[in-house]
Amino acid sequence: MPKTILITRASSGFGLFTARLALNRGWAVAAASRHPEATLQDDPGHERLPSASA
Repeated sequence: MPKTILITRASSGFGLFTARLALNRGWAVAAASRHPEATLQDDPGHERLPSASA
């Protein structure tokens, strides 16, 4: 069973880097961002879940 990590601000910078690093190491990643269209969209094997609105 893979480890799971929640990463905030995952659409750019350190958050995006950390999300990609965790994915490459076999972790399940929950990535949160104010700009979800930019979050891991080009990475193979990711699954986009429905967005939540405040």
